Amino acid sequence: EVIGVPDTELLSTGGRAHLFFERDGSPKPYQNSRGKVRMPNTKTFERILDCKDKKFIDLLKRCFTWNPLERMDPQEACRHEWILEGLPPGILIHHMNLH
Repeated sequence: EVIGVPDTELLSTGGRAHLFFERDGSPKPYQNSRGKVRMPNTKTFERILDCKDKKFIDLLKRCFTWNPLERMDPQEACRHEWILEGLPPGILIHHMNLH
């Protein structure tokens, strides 16, 4: 619902993609036990978290990316602006020395 559908190239690498996606890459309809059908790209991080912090949302979007080659790795995440801004000065010095 939030991060959309992976591209067809990425889906082609998944051994079980055929269970969840059509040949054209569109998701197969799925109804949960309560009858709710969830659709891709119908919600945003901002809405589900009730958050307007653009830097935090950027961190989440870069961590929750389908393609692992495009996804932020843990070291990059530790150096993200939102993380760095939240560290106390004494810890920030040590944190920067580790990277």
